[in-house]
Formats: sequence, structure tokens, C-alpha cells
Amino acid sequence: MSITRDEVLWGYRMILGRDPESEEALIANMSSDDLYHLQKRFMGSEEFLLKRKHYLAEHSLPLPSVLPQALAPEVEYSATLGQLVECVAKVRSQYAKVGPTSPHFAVLAESPETLDSIETNVSQFWETGHAEAQALLQPLERFGLTDLKNKTAIEYGCGVGRLALGLAASFKQLHIYDVSDSQIKLAEKAAADAAVANCHFHLSSGNPFAALEPSDFFYSKNTFQYYPPPIIYQCIRNALRSLKPDGVAIFQVPTYQPDYSFSISTFLSKDSLITSDHCLPQHAIFALIAEAKCELLEVREEKTDLSTDRVSNLFVIRKTGAKQVKRLMLPVLLS
Repeated sequence: MSITRDEVLWGYRMILGRDPESEEALIANMSSDDLYHLQKRFMGSEEFLLKRKHYLAEHSLPLPSVLPQALAPEVEYSATLGQLVECVAKVRSQYAKVGPTSPHFAVLAESPETLDSIETNVSQFWETGHAEAQALLQPLERFGLTDLKNKTAIEYGCGVGRLALGLAASFKQLHIYDVSDSQIKLAEKAAADAAVANCHFHLSSGNPFAALEPSDFFYSKNTFQYYPPPIIYQCIRNALRSLKPDGVAIFQVPTYQPDYSFSISTFLSKDSLITSDHCLPQHAIFALIAEAKCELLEVREEKTDLSTDRVSNLFVIRKTGAKQVKRLMLPVLLS
């Protein structure tokens, strides 16, 4: 027997919180192959599981969920060309209604109070873009992306240009995309007022298969959750296709929310307002990474105030190229 009497006694006291019920029970547990299997035996016992359940209930702690994506309702994201065109047209129509009255919508705002704050602190609003750009660009060298002054970047979902003005100072060229015509015009004006000449503005095409400009860096945050899953899926596909060899994409997208489901036919058949509740399951994103012959460098769980149970991830992806740099991988966070 490889497990000692003292080790079994320790397992009883530390895991179950008591001494063995009998000498026979103690000897029986000494038959475990090693400490790992002894621990597994104790922690898999009905007694331990019941104690754990009572402890969590007593301290008002939620029982941890297990692989929420696997238990989530169906999310349809694979659409025909016709369905994609209809989805894009509907989203553009929605933004045409919102943009002129709430130009800062979906930039920093998650509540009316935040919108009011933006309107009364305009200069501070623009300064946040420069600070965010610097924080974003600092780790790029770690991912193998250097010499940014000779590189081309894309920001997808520019809003009124808050972040774009900060990014433009670091890249040779910056291509800026948004689905809202009114927000693109505001962003163009902001660039002109700031005498920023290396920004190129693009209204997202009604053709969801339209190629983006070739780029060394793609960035999008707080944008995809406003699009239905088929559009998120196609946007990520277009983004990864646009990357040059060794190019890096960083984007954020919600990947799970309790009780969230999506039906393409239902979405197209009903009138609806813009919502920030959309998600795209992680497995769909991993499939796109493989399809584009890219490598996943990091995936991190992002904090969100919209829902305590919602999972939002930040993905860092590199297009396979000539340079070979050390792979940096973090665990995938599912819950």
C-alpha cells in the first residue's frame, strides 16, 4: 500500500472534518493508489458533496456553473448570403434611427446617466480615447507587432472617433469602419478638427462579404454585442481575412449569456430596437481562427456591468506568417 495511515487520517480531518468512523474504513482508504486518488475519493463522496452544498447555501454563494455554452439554448450564426444582407440592412436601419439623436450611443454609455456625463464633459470624453489607445498599444510588441509607424491598422466600430484619434497617432494609416452613417460623419469631423490626416473612413457595406482593407492590426471593442450573431460571425471572418502575415487582431465579444438564444428567421420577421445583448459562442470563434490559418495567442474574460452572469471575452489572434515568436496562451475562461 502506497498511502500511509497518517495520510488517510489527515484526509478525513482536512476534507471531511472528522475522524474515521472505524478502523476498517481507515484501512480501506489506505488502498488508494496515491494522494491524488485519495483526495478524489474523499471529495467525490456523498458526505463531502452534501457538506459543500450546505456551506455554499449558508454563505449565499452560487453553485459554479459547468460549461455554460454547452448548456445554452441554440444560437444561430450560420446564415445564407440573402439572410446576411437582410440582417445588415436591418441593423443599418436601426442605427440610422439612433445615431442622429444619440451619437455617443455604444461608445462608453451603458446608461442614460453616462450619456449625460458625456454631454457635459466633452473634453474629458475625447481624452479617454488617447489614454485607452496608449494602454492598448503597449503589449503589441509582446505579440510580435513592432514598428507601428510603418503599419496599417483598422478600428471596427469607431462611433464618433473617440479611440480613432488616439490610434492614428501611432500608425502610418488607420482605416475606420462603422455601420452608422451619422457616426462616421461625426468621426470624420473630429479628425478634421484635430488635423489628423492619416484616417480613412468607411461606411460598412451592405454587402457583408465585402473585404476590409489589408491591415497589420485590427481592433474592435464594445461593438459586436450590438450585432446579431450572423453579422458578428461574418465580421470576425472578414477581420481575420484582412490581416497581413504576422498581423494581430484584438477584439471583444460576449460569448455566453443565460437564456440567450437567437433565431435568424425570428430576428428578420420582427421589428426590434438595437440591443447590446447579442452573443457568439466561443466554438464559432475558434472555428473561424482555424479557417483563417491564424493562431490564438490569448483569450481573457472581460468584466461587464450589463449582467453578472454574462461572459464576455477579449481575443488576441495572430495571422500565421514568416516570423516565429513565442506563443503566449492563457486558459480559456468559460465561467
